[in-house]
Amino acid sequence: MGFFWWRREITSSQQRELLRAVYHLGEEILTAPSSAEILGKIVPVLPKVLKVTGAKLYLHDRGRGALTVVGESPASAISLEAPAGLVQTSAVTCFQNRMVLSIPTPVGTLSNQTKAPSRDPSQRVRFYSFR
Repeated sequence: MGFFWWRREITSSQQRELLRAVYHLGEEILTAPSSAEILGKIVPVLPKVLKVTGAKLYLHDRGRGALTVVGESPASAISLEAPAGLVQTSAVTCFQNRMVLSIPTPVGTLSNQTKAPSRDPSQRVRFYSFR
């Protein structure tokens, strides 16, 4: 019984630390004056908090009708009318429908060369829409 209580306390402590990090990130994002600074605050924290390998920030450019990637050239913008490829189509779909998308890693891209897409949630591409 003591072991389970001890394990529960450790899990609770880890969850509290995770929430503190997420709340702190939210406060940092709200105080950031530019999208480049928001990206600079997100990139080092998200891999620790959400166990992801990287993060990109897309901004909606209403004049061009496109999603631009923060930190990349405007020429690499993703058209909302005609996205090309799985990642671009998924980013546009997530933005337009205001939904979370989670796509399994394509076959053959994993180091162990599995025959089917991974069911491990850490080996997916995820898109979150915030407006």
